[in-house]
Amino acid sequence: MFWDKHQRIEGTTFELWVQQFFKSMPTLRTGSTRLPPITIGISRSALIDRNQSGAVFVLLHPDPTPHRHDREIMRLVRMLHRHFEVWLLRFDHDKQTFMMSTRPWSPGGPNPMPGLPAGELLRNLGRRNPVLPNVSLRVRDLNRQQKSYWGYIRSSLRDFGTLLERVVLPRIFLNFVLTPFLPDTGLWDVDLVQSVPDHERVLVWDIKHKYPFGRHRLQFGMNSGQRSVYALLADCDIEVFHAIVVKPVWSDRIGPDYLMNDHEARERALIIGTALTPEHLRKIGSRAIRQSGAKTTMYGSGTNSYHPLPVTDFHVVGNLQDTTAHLGRQLEVLAGIDIASEELPRLGEQELRRRKLDDDGCTGERPD
Repeated sequence: MFWDKHQRIEGTTFELWVQQFFKSMPTLRTGSTRLPPITIGISRSALIDRNQSGAVFVLLHPDPTPHRHDREIMRLVRMLHRHFEVWLLRFDHDKQTFMMSTRPWSPGGPNPMPGLPAGELLRNLGRRNPVLPNVSLRVRDLNRQQKSYWGYIRSSLRDFGTLLERVVLPRIFLNFVLTPFLPDTGLWDVDLVQSVPDHERVLVWDIKHKYPFGRHRLQFGMNSGQRSVYALLADCDIEVFHAIVVKPVWSDRIGPDYLMNDHEARERALIIGTALTPEHLRKIGSRAIRQSGAKTTMYGSGTNSYHPLPVTDFHVVGNLQDTTAHLGRQLEVLAGIDIASEELPRLGEQELRRRKLDDDGCTGERPD
């Protein structure tokens, strides 16, 4: 994990925090299933069947025995198969390596469980001689990495097996299994997947921790490659939702420390969200592509392409001081699971500016 950008491990801290609210969604207590974290990578060059949109590599739960989530995961795989070539992988604890299916998943054939070391198979799909990418030291602040890991992640996931499954293995999978062999891979790890059997729905939640920018009109940004991935998922009838916890201090110099030690900052941290429907994604894609600096890239070098997201694209879910039960209900309204409640209020610039904290701790008008 310390090989990654410090913002990557800080993002993991925030995902673990925010996922507490999803556990309080009423449908998760009465029938729907919150799947284990699903990690996927999408590559164009690794395709065998050129009629598909890309190759998807899905990291399964490390336990090879029948798992209570298998049926829901297979539903996700079937949906992905509509536009993707789907490869299944699993970490083998006995062999201490990642194993991969010898052929893509097919609905008509036997279930291709991971059976050979991933490196042997990936050499045939991508580079024969793997190359590790170089992460710039400018985006690897060891102090912030250590604070996130020891200050929150390790204490939240005390069981080492859970830590391994939810944090360590997905990062090794993306950084050292896929990337070295598949240089063009768009690596997007899905934060949370939810299956709603009663409605035959699969929901994907993307969770971010960031602040708005813009001198005259406030906006957020969405990586152009990420938007393309979401559009492909939406074409598979997988419903995608984008949630942001808005940092109360609009600065990259501040990490997630305020979660533990600043009551007012938590009160001012808005949770906002939007449904990324196919129509919404097309609208986002029609906006002019812009470039951001090296600090926003995966490895801290070059530039990053993104589409602007006006703040009015979002609805207000709540803030970090709200009860988990309240936020769970609000997230169901956003997802269209709870259709009896009124629509969530639309986000406005004034609300964001009112809740902003300056670097020195000065505030504007205190939120009600």
